[in-house]
Amino acid sequence: MKTKNKILILLALLSIILMLPSFQNENNINPSQLIQTRFHQNIDEYVNSYSLFLQDCEKLSSKKDLPALKNQFAKTIVAYKKLEYLLDYLSPQYVKDFINGPPLPKLARNMAGVIEEEPTSMQVVEEILYSDDVVNNKTKLIKESMKIMESFAELEFVKHQQITEMHVLEGIKLELLRVMAMGITGFDTPASNASISNSLVAFKELSWSYETLSSRYPKYDSLHKKTIFIFKESIKQLSDNPDFDTFDRAKFVKECIVPLYKQISVFHNISGIEHGEEVSGFASALTNESKIFDNNFFNPIFFNPYLKFSTNKKELVELGKLLFFEPALSLNMKRSCNSCHQPQKGFTDGFPKSLSMDFKGTVDRNAPTVINALHSTRQFWDMRANDLSTQAEHVIFNEKEFHSNYDTIFNRISKSVEYVLRFQKAFPEHKGKIMKETFSKALAAYVGSLTAYNSNFDKYLRGDKVAISKQAIKGFNLFMGKAGCGTCHFAPTFNGLVPPFFSDTEAEVLGVPKNKDSKEIDSDVGRFGGQMKERADIYLHAFKTPTVRNVALTAPFMHNGAYKNLNDVLEFYNNGGGAGIGIDVPNQTLPSDSLHLNKKEINAIVAFMNTLTDTSGLTSIPKSLPKLGNKQYDNRKVGGEY
Repeated sequence: MKTKNKILILLALLSIILMLPSFQNENNINPSQLIQTRFHQNIDEYVNSYSLFLQDCEKLSSKKDLPALKNQFAKTIVAYKKLEYLLDYLSPQYVKDFINGPPLPKLARNMAGVIEEEPTSMQVVEEILYSDDVVNNKTKLIKESMKIMESFAELEFVKHQQITEMHVLEGIKLELLRVMAMGITGFDTPASNASISNSLVAFKELSWSYETLSSRYPKYDSLHKKTIFIFKESIKQLSDNPDFDTFDRAKFVKECIVPLYKQISVFHNISGIEHGEEVSGFASALTNESKIFDNNFFNPIFFNPYLKFSTNKKELVELGKLLFFEPALSLNMKRSCNSCHQPQKGFTDGFPKSLSMDFKGTVDRNAPTVINALHSTRQFWDMRANDLSTQAEHVIFNEKEFHSNYDTIFNRISKSVEYVLRFQKAFPEHKGKIMKETFSKALAAYVGSLTAYNSNFDKYLRGDKVAISKQAIKGFNLFMGKAGCGTCHFAPTFNGLVPPFFSDTEAEVLGVPKNKDSKEIDSDVGRFGGQMKERADIYLHAFKTPTVRNVALTAPFMHNGAYKNLNDVLEFYNNGGGAGIGIDVPNQTLPSDSLHLNKKEINAIVAFMNTLTDTSGLTSIPKSLPKLGNKQYDNRKVGGEY
C-alpha cells in the first residue's frame, strides 16, 4: 500500500475516533467530570494536531517547508503536554513505548530470545525533524510519525477510564517530578530546545486541574490559596525566561517544585482521597510523605519487598550490619563487604579497581558506593543482579572476591551462639534458620538502610538559603541544563533511576577509555555480559548510571577508575565522551558533540556535586564481632583486612 493512501486511511480512522462520544453526564458535573471532559478534549486536540503534522510531512519538498512543519510539530507537543499528567499516569507503558520514550534502541518485551527494537516516540520524530538533512530523510520522518499515529487506538481505551480525584492528585504530583527531572532538563525535547515553554504548558494544565478539584474542598481554602499562589509563581518563572541556558532551575525547583509537591501531598493526605497503593494493593516507589529531597520520600518496601513481611526490622538491620563487616564470609577469613565499601570513604575503597582476595591483583571493576544503593532497581555496574537480596552471592562465589560458598559461611556462623540468637530475633517467621534466604535478606536490609538525603544541597532545597554557595547554585543550573548531566543522573537520586515512577534503572554507553590518556575503549563489555537475556549489541560497553551523591568521597570514577577527579570526568563529557575524543563507539548513547563548557562552568558543576555529600549516621562500625567458637577465628579483624 502506498504511503499516501495509508496516511489517508489513518486520518479517516482518526476522524472517527474524534467523533466518538465521551458519554459524559451533563447534569450535576462535579470537578472530576470537568477534568475528565477537558482531558478528552486535550486528547482530541493532540490527535487532530498530530494528523495535521503528518499531512505537512507528506507535503515536505524543500527547506522552505520546514518552518511550517516545525511549527505544527511544536503545536502537537503543546497539545500533548496538556494531557501528559493524566495520560502518563493512566497508561505509562503506552506513553513510554509509543509517545514519549527516549530515542534509544531497546529490547523487545515479552519475546523469546534477545530481540532489539528501534524506538518509537515523538523524541525520535523530533530528532529527525531537526536534523541537517531532514528533507532527504522525509521517508524516514513519515515512517516514524505513522508508527505513533497507528498507536492512537490506545487513546480511545484511555478515554473510557473514569477519572477520579486520586488520579488527578497523583498525576499532578508525578508530573511535578517529571518536569523537574525531564522537562526543564531537556530530556523530553532533545532537539527543539523548547523544554521550558513546554513545561509552562504542563504547569498551566496542572494549575487549572488543581484549582478545579480544590473547589470541592472549601474547608481547606487557606491551603488551596497558598498552592494556587505557588502555581502562579511557577507559571511566572517559566513565562519570564523560556531560554534553556539561562533559566534558573535552582530557583524554580526550590520555590516551585518542592513546595508544590509538599502542598499537594498535604492536601491529599488530609482530604481522605485514596492513594494508589490503597486501591491497587501494590507498593509504590514513593511514600505519601511531602518532601522530595528527604530520606522518607522513597518507599523502602518497593525496592526491598521483604521488609513488608519482616516483623523485627531493627534486629534485621543490626544482623545485616554484622554480616557486612564479617570476614568469615570470605574463604581466607580476611575479606568482608567493608573491605571494598569503607564507611569513611563513602562506602568505596579509593582504588581504581578493588584489590582481589589474595592481594596480588584486582577485581574487574571499581567499587561503587552502596549509599542509596536501595534506590536502584538493578545492582552492579553490569546490572546483573535484580535487587539487593541477590547481590551477595555474586561476591561470595567470585574467586577474586570472597571465593567462598554458602555452606562454608553457614557452617562458620552457625557455631556462634550470638549469631544464632540474632537470626532467631530477626527471623521468627523462619524460626531463626540460617540459610541463603535469611542471610541475604539480612545483608540487604543493612545495605538498604544506608540512605542519605540530608546533604547541604537537600537542606538548601528544603529552605536553608545559605546551605550552599552561589557557585554551587550555578553548578546545579548547568548540571540540569547546558551540561546535560541531569538527563542521565535524574533528580532527586542523581543516578539512573528513572522518574516519575522510579521503576527502571538506566545504563549508558559512554565510550570510557582504558585510562585517562588512552584513545582506546576499555575492553569491559559491561551490561552485554551481565544477564544472558540482555546480550544485545545495544548494551555493549553499557554501564549502570551511578549516583553522583557523595562523589566528593568516592574517587576515582567510572567503572574502571579511569579518572582520578571530577574535573577530568567533566572534561571527558565536555569533549563528547569516547566518540568525541576519537574512539569508535557505534552505539554511544552520549551525544558526541562538545558541551562547550568553560573552566569556570566545570568548576561550578564540581562545586554543586560537592554539596551532595551526606554520610551522617551511616559510618559507625561494630565494636566487635560474634565469637565463632574458634580461637583463631575469634581474633579476626572487624571489617577484615585491606
